[in-house]
Amino acid sequence: MPEIRSEVVTAIATYELKPADLDEVLRLVREMSSVCASLSGNVSISLHVSEKGDRIIQYFQWRTAADHQASQSPEVWKNQQGAMALWGLIQSGTVKLDAQVYEVAAILEGPA
Repeated sequence: MPEIRSEVVTAIATYELKPADLDEVLRLVREMSSVCASLSGNVSISLHVSEKGDRIIQYFQWRTAADHQASQSPEVWKNQQGAMALWGLIQSGTVKLDAQVYEVAAILEGPA
């Protein structure tokens, strides 16, 4: 299971959608995540779905900022139909996307 680590670059994408669209959007996000997982510098990717089914959180960890930037190259995505379909849903407003790079500010562990 991936662990939160402060020495990696963390990017988090939040997809907001209608629960009726969850299965299709999750399929597309998984497909995109599979591509990212195969790229150099990828440490891990985790997907989380809200209990209401109206949000998907995609949590990426990259070895370096350069690795993260390389994952966004048009060359990576030019032949990826799932990514293009997801981008179409975002452009149409069916899915709202908020993607940010974060710094881990603290890691607090519970009792073992």
